Amino acid sequence: MENIGAGMSGVDGPARAPENREENPGRDKGGEGEPIGEAVMRIVNSLRRRDPRLLISERECRTLAPGINAWLARGATEAEVIRALSQGLPTVLRGRAAGILAWRLREHLPPPAPAPTAAPLVPAAPVPVRGKPYPCRGCHNVVLRPESGLTHCQACREAMTRAPAAA
Repeated sequence: MENIGAGMSGVDGPARAPENREENPGRDKGGEGEPIGEAVMRIVNSLRRRDPRLLISERECRTLAPGINAWLARGATEAEVIRALSQGLPTVLRGRAAGILAWRLREHLPPPAPAPTAAPLVPAAPVPVRGKPYPCRGCHNVVLRPESGLTHCQACREAMTRAPAAA
């Protein structure tokens, strides 16, 4: 027969002293001194606003913070992290939402952002100057007017400059 009272005072030996419990038992010991970044808090609060099922405790937030920071360090924006964590969630969440979010942070981590370069790799093409469309007073074709004061298209302006020289 088993000793049912094993470990109780006076039955099987001396009574054990009660273990020291921390004042706030719901708080994670390892993360008490580590502040949760503002970006992490904005992301977690935005997740909760998007989907009330994604209510994350402070302890879970501390657990998710390194994963969120890894995404941000790799160049992802806060909006991209929020979208990656909240889109396509199952209709019924089994278990804690933090477990699903931790898995998504770990398994869908984007590749590292490329190192910034001093000069662009491909030179930028010159931006074409576009103006407002207007009808040419000579031929009535619609042309773009890049500079103000022009009333004729390029062909009509060239014809007008040749006509006085020919006369």
